[in-house]
Amino acid sequence: HGIPVTIERLGQVERAEAALRSLGFRSVRVRHHETIARIELPPDERARLLDPTVAGQAVQGVKAAGYQFVVLDLEGYRPGGRPTPPGR
Repeated sequence: HGIPVTIERLGQVERAEAALRSLGFRSVRVRHHETIARIELPPDERARLLDPTVAGQAVQGVKAAGYQFVVLDLEGYRPGGRPTPPGR
């Protein structure tokens, strides 16, 4: 997606994903967009992240990995981070 892959960025993503897995999320992906962590979750796990307590813990863990902003992708988890085809 135009951002070079580095060991540091991979480590940052791994730390953010580990923080989310420690909260019980199983199928989670964090996509790196410089200072923004975009969280992808399957539909059955998204509602749990909206709980204020869980959301606070998630934000704290992802920011501890080095991100300034934490966002939830409402399109959910897409293997490989591929965009959803038009019309879907």
